[in-house]
This record gives sequence, structure tokens and C-alpha cells, in this order.
Amino acid sequence: MTHAQQKALLKKHIKAFLKHQRKATLALREITEIGLLENEGNPWVSPISGEASLQSYSNNAFQSGEVEDTINDAQIALNNSMIII
Repeated sequence: MTHAQQKALLKKHIKAFLKHQRKATLALREITEIGLLENEGNPWVSPISGEASLQSYSNNAFQSGEVEDTINDAQIALNNSMIII
């Protein structure tokens, strides 16, 4: 791959990362607001605590361990990227 191709690919991936990370961050904030009863009119009597509760309240929106695995993968990627950024 040429230098110009590498630069173009890097630019493409940075733009994609920023776009999708902004959306993921917003979604995570909204999950937290619901889970901690911080949104107006939340009918639940207690905060969500643990994967089993999250799984139940989300009508099985994910497989067991999927959230933890995704967070761990993201953390590893962030830690590795800190070398560059």
C-alpha cells in the first residue's frame, strides 16, 4: 500500500470512528439514564443492577456476556490507541 493510500485509509477510519463513537456514547448515556432512574417519568422502582437485570428489562436484547465482552474489547482498543493519540 502506498503512503497516499495509507493516509486515505487512516482518514476514512478516523471519520468512521468519530461518527459511530458519538452515537455509541449518546446511546450509553441514555442507557445509564434509564438504568439509574435519571430520566423523567421512569416507572421502575429501583435502578437496574447487573447483567441479568439489564437482560430482563431489555427483553433479551443481547446474549449473555455480550455487553461485557463489547466493553472489554472497546477498553483494549482505547488503551492501545492512547499510544497514538
